[in-house]
Amino acid sequence: MMLSHSAGTSVTSHRAAPGRCRQRGCLLRVHIATPDKVASTAAAAPVTSWQQLPTDLRNATAVLEAPNPAAPGGVTRVFVLGVSHVSQVSCDQIKQLVHAVRPEVVMVELCKERLGLLVDPVNPERRLDTWHCRKVMLDGVPADDPLWPQQTQLLELIASRIGAAVTTQEIELDCARLLATGLFGKARPAAMNAGRGEAPQFGAVKPDTGDEEEQQQPNPAAAAGAEAGSGVTSYTGEVALQLVPPLGSLKFIVEPRKLPLVSSIEVRLDSSLKDAGVDAAQLQSVASGLLEAAAAEAKSAAAAKAAADGKAEEEKDKEKDKEEEEREKDKGADTDSSLKLYLQLRAQLAAAFPQPDHIVVAFSGVESGRVEVLVRARRDADSAYVSGLEGSAEGGEGLGIDSFKPQRTSVQLSPGMLLPAEAAERLAAARAARQAERVLPPPAGWERRTQFRLWSQDEVSTADARLPANPVADTFAQLMTGLYSRLQAAAGDAAGITSGAAWRAALEAACEVGSQQVLLGDRPSDVTQRRLAVGISAASGGRLAASLGLLLAGIVSAATHALPDVEAAAGSAAAGDAGIVVGSAAAALALAWPVLAPFVEVWRFSRLSGEEVEAAVAIKEPLQERLDQPFFVWGEDALLKWPGAVTPLIEERDAYMARVVAAAAQGSNPNVPAYVADQDDGQLIWRYMVPEGATASSAPAGAGDGPYVPLAGPTAVVSVVGSAHVRGMVQRWQESLAAAGQLDELLTVE
Repeated sequence: MMLSHSAGTSVTSHRAAPGRCRQRGCLLRVHIATPDKVASTAAAAPVTSWQQLPTDLRNATAVLEAPNPAAPGGVTRVFVLGVSHVSQVSCDQIKQLVHAVRPEVVMVELCKERLGLLVDPVNPERRLDTWHCRKVMLDGVPADDPLWPQQTQLLELIASRIGAAVTTQEIELDCARLLATGLFGKARPAAMNAGRGEAPQFGAVKPDTGDEEEQQQPNPAAAAGAEAGSGVTSYTGEVALQLVPPLGSLKFIVEPRKLPLVSSIEVRLDSSLKDAGVDAAQLQSVASGLLEAAAAEAKSAAAAKAAADGKAEEEKDKEKDKEEEEREKDKGADTDSSLKLYLQLRAQLAAAFPQPDHIVVAFSGVESGRVEVLVRARRDADSAYVSGLEGSAEGGEGLGIDSFKPQRTSVQLSPGMLLPAEAAERLAAARAARQAERVLPPPAGWERRTQFRLWSQDEVSTADARLPANPVADTFAQLMTGLYSRLQAAAGDAAGITSGAAWRAALEAACEVGSQQVLLGDRPSDVTQRRLAVGISAASGGRLAASLGLLLAGIVSAATHALPDVEAAAGSAAAGDAGIVVGSAAAALALAWPVLAPFVEVWRFSRLSGEEVEAAVAIKEPLQERLDQPFFVWGEDALLKWPGAVTPLIEERDAYMARVVAAAAQGSNPNVPAYVADQDDGQLIWRYMVPEGATASSAPAGAGDGPYVPLAGPTAVVSVVGSAHVRGMVQRWQESLAAAGQLDELLTVE
């Protein structure tokens, strides 16, 4: 049976002969005859109505309004754009609309489980050997000893920071920085893999054209939006997304340093403290008293050990060996007490002054045990924490320090050729330098308007213990939707589009115009899959269950190449043609045909050429009109023909996303995660965050980098969704305004 269709009609009426263009899509798409340049609308006033939209965008865009006293004029405008997953035209339209409207908030039909779609599977952009993490900690610092600095003080000395991008080289240098305090004899890094609470960051960079001269040209930003009264600025060029993957945690494992016994101490008072009211003799007295006490304590400890470990004379031979071991242990105990003495000197000498925090106690001669102590005033150039032992550990090297040396290996270029480690490092450094030249700051005049904070490490640890390792999904629904997605991706390949291109285009456009937030407004996929399984089971009853065991493993999973034959077999079985298929398998095939038929349809869709795919997904009627007529596209929206699929896949998600957009437009809590624009070391970055006080399970506390506050009065919101969702969202708009952000009822699984 050959299928044909006419664009924009309901799914049941889409029929067309093979080789003809066929409509597709669970997503909104817009037909653009000649897309405008992305930057062409940068200097114009933002579009505020449907009539102002370029003609190419009107069919695919619905415009709504939300009352918002904090917004200019008391109204926030919402532009709902329908796109196709497999259309370059849709990607162009996304950028065209975002540049025309310049919204503060963009919503995309994505959830956390599908964040991988923001990474180009063919040519992923990534900062070389760079990660970010939510937990940075030290392991091995005495926690209950008040003489030791707190972890927070030591973490301020290193480059690795919570929520900030960090390179492998910086992590290695942080080991040297910790050793350079003089407190530690060993420091080693350890990283944990990311868990469910983590998510990648994305940074803005110039697109990689492969032309080094072009890469070195500046990419200026213009405050055209401010001139037009928008307050949202835009780049004059395009932006690419750079992946910064997450780590579960970054830990530095340290061991206290062992130093020689202190034999003498001489204290000097720096001229910077001549008017402090404390003289050198007073300080010398403190130091001498501590030295005497330390010597007495060490002697007492050694005597106690000797008494406890004494042996009978008849075992003298064995005891000699043990005495050697004990001497080594005593020596270690003595050297440990030396570090304690330095920490005591630091604390008590500083305490002799009215403002101890303004005093630095510096030691020299620690290698010989004949120690000179300089007590001086703190300088502006001093680190936040100064141990006083830095002079004996310059560069992370010195007596009692096992300096950190990164392991470097040669690179295998071919079976008979190795690139030496030193040469590989130089090449990596050159690549990193070129990559740094591509980094883009926020657009000129841009300021972060989103209020947020980073999670504390206690909050992250609590969340990690609460979140399941993986969401529970329905195996049957995963099988069905996974196969469908693979077939749909084949249609994208024909059009030159990789999976997730539309969502990447939306985030790139948000960079280019200076948007503040990109909401992940779709329902979690595990919930949708489980509700889909319930819907199909309820609609199909026992006939589907009876047939799946015979068919799914063999036909659906392994024989997608033979789907047209499956269609013929099902027709023959229904007609009772035992010459083609016989027995229970034929009957099972006929029973399962309502579920298998959409696979045949999307398989045929996947066989179209790129031009045919673009023609099939083009929207030829305004989605803002005929709201009582569902808009499904042949091929791309084939899965909606599954029995019981429309409610969980379309109707419930229409309501879900409409409530999310309504909340964003009114400045209330959308209860969904978002990528929030920020800057890190001069680069525009996007942090995955959840709203402060979120009540829905779709935005669990402790996930991502931290909690954000929704924007109170956005001028405009752009929502990028599948074309099949636009009319349903428009129909539900008024009820969604009243139920903005109320998602719990749509997140339950019956």
